[in-house]
Amino acid sequence: MIANLYLHSEAFRYNGIDSEETVVKKIKNLLYDISDIVYKYSKENVFKTSDDLINNCMIYKKELVMDFIQKHLDVDEATLFYSMLCNISDDYALSYEELEELCKYDKDEKEVNSILVINSPIANGPVGKNKPYMEFEKYMIVYSKDSWITLRRQIMGNHPNNPDNYINEAKKYFPKIVFHENCVESLKQDNYLETIPRKLTLYLACLNDKFYIIRNKYKSNSDRNDILMDFSGQYGFDEPASLEGNIKKKDVMTFLFKTEKGELTVCCEPHLKISQEDKNYKGHIEYDKFHPRIYFAFDVKGYEDMIFVASIGPHL
Repeated sequence: MIANLYLHSEAFRYNGIDSEETVVKKIKNLLYDISDIVYKYSKENVFKTSDDLINNCMIYKKELVMDFIQKHLDVDEATLFYSMLCNISDDYALSYEELEELCKYDKDEKEVNSILVINSPIANGPVGKNKPYMEFEKYMIVYSKDSWITLRRQIMGNHPNNPDNYINEAKKYFPKIVFHENCVESLKQDNYLETIPRKLTLYLACLNDKFYIIRNKYKSNSDRNDILMDFSGQYGFDEPASLEGNIKKKDVMTFLFKTEKGELTVCCEPHLKISQEDKNYKGHIEYDKFHPRIYFAFDVKGYEDMIFVASIGPHL
């Protein structure tokens, strides 16, 4: 799905505080972070620019954006910046507040909208049960590569399409996870991409971004159930994650993964548990039959910073 990334004058206007060097650094950091968006993912992301940003926006004191760019950026940096300014739409005459309204999720949307800014938003407190790691009702403001990845993950949760598409997207936006081909087949069961696409995306995001932060607080020989319970508790999952605990099921949970280093067999006994549907799902759930799980492995020898996910679907 296309993400429209709006460059608005209010998101680039001088804040009256930063030094000239700080403004230059912010712009260069932004350009470095979003270079992949411009050159590698241009078909999925469209930059939209207003005349006001180009002709009237003072990015530093009384210096216009274009003058400041020519003064401080080298040829490659300026070319990258200009490539974001090439789509000037005549009907883009929105206030910042109106643009923020466009960034809200709509179930019938065919494209999504976000705002590209040079000043990073300030985080408001820790995540947890009262503040999820990622939300889906309002699309992320883009100020770095990480925030753009969050935006693409939000799109996955709101518009998962089919299992093949979902896992293909997951491979791009969860770079620390190795997905087994079985993930596609397991997702085809029980309409999970209708009932819990947001929770699946949230859980995968936490696995990719945060699992090893929790895991590394423990000694190498620590009880794995303690690590799993701590992790799932920190991020407010429906139920504590755990090991299967049934040695007879080991063969069922063992999968052959193909990686860049070759093939390896991995037992994916740890699993995350989902017991409630997404808040925006309006259908009926038979809870006695509703037991979605994400089976994975960690601390795999030779891949200590990676997560191996073998199944996203029913209880194995």
